[in-house]
Amino acid sequence: MDDIVLVYPKELPEGGAEMLASLGCVQHVVATNNAFASLPTSSVNACIVWADDANAKEFCLSLCEATSSCPIIVIGQEDATSALLPLAEFFEDFILAPFSLSELRVRLTLAFNTKSSDRLGDDEAAVTYGPLMLDSTTFQATVAGRALDLTYLEYELLKFLVSSPGQVFKRETLLSQVWGFDYYGGSRTVDVHIRRLRSKLGEEYGNLIQTVRSVGYKVSKDRWIN
Repeated sequence: MDDIVLVYPKELPEGGAEMLASLGCVQHVVATNNAFASLPTSSVNACIVWADDANAKEFCLSLCEATSSCPIIVIGQEDATSALLPLAEFFEDFILAPFSLSELRVRLTLAFNTKSSDRLGDDEAAVTYGPLMLDSTTFQATVAGRALDLTYLEYELLKFLVSSPGQVFKRETLLSQVWGFDYYGGSRTVDVHIRRLRSKLGEEYGNLIQTVRSVGYKVSKDRWIN
């Protein structure tokens, strides 16, 4: 049986079912809060929720009560992002419409990978490096005790770099290892995420991530090792 991706309360745009099929999943549209009750929760791999539905929050609450292991991705309208706020406690990721199915495929793949990691467990619950600490049980990061407001991808990118201090990674390698698939949007997305990470680390700690010209990035090894 294919894994199920719930979609509430309306189906994905044209081509969505085919995109899910390429991930080994089938689209199951649910229009009411408890329409998923008869489904085996172990087969539900993720849920996509349209944020503009008036009952979206109630649906997310019902889903979380039925299964706490189902990652939720919310679709919001670019001109009405305020609709995302009531759902913030429920979703792992969001995407703004209009969107490409390839981008949604990326976010689903990340959600699947996260769910698989949760099932397997994490031998290293925390990664520490100098003033930086990353908690893999909560996906929270702090630097010198200050909490960092990181997205999932920013967290995973930082964790990957910190796990191998001093090692230089090409952008293509980072895309493959962190994004988890062959990314067709170009390596510039790595540069964007690195820039955001440096900004969030702040002026004092931003240089923890170093650029290796014409190659890629690394985490500085010298001053951060006690």
